[in-house]
Amino acid sequence: MNDQRLAIILLAVVGIATTFMPWVKIPVIGYEMGTQYGGWITLGLFLVIFILGFIGDRGNVLSGMRLYGIIFLSLVAAVMGIWNIVDLDGLVVTVEYGLYLMTLTAVVIPLVAFIVGKGKTAGVSKRSDDYSYDAEVEKQGSPD
Repeated sequence: MNDQRLAIILLAVVGIATTFMPWVKIPVIGYEMGTQYGGWITLGLFLVIFILGFIGDRGNVLSGMRLYGIIFLSLVAAVMGIWNIVDLDGLVVTVEYGLYLMTLTAVVIPLVAFIVGKGKTAGVSKRSDDYSYDAEVEKQGSPD
């Protein structure tokens, strides 16, 4: 599997897991999980990102509409996370690590998509302009 796809899939799994982590701490009540603060929406977004990471030839980098779909979905999740952080800041509640981790994961996915995927393909491709195989055969001589 391509490094870019693997990184995106692993980050999507982290994003899915953050739904079930504490997002806020309310005095007297305790911790509230992401499922109570829009976490089901971000769970769905990260699940779609996870699935898009597997579609197509897993040996090649993501490109085209799949890549842009992943980037769009992760940016939507990031905006939701930032919105929740800003909305809950200053209230009696304390924002917890699950919400921060979800937002960070959503911001990192587009960066990983471009940085890790830049100019990389997995496996050996035989292009029409790649004559290295033909030159190797000529060195060894033809089997007569």
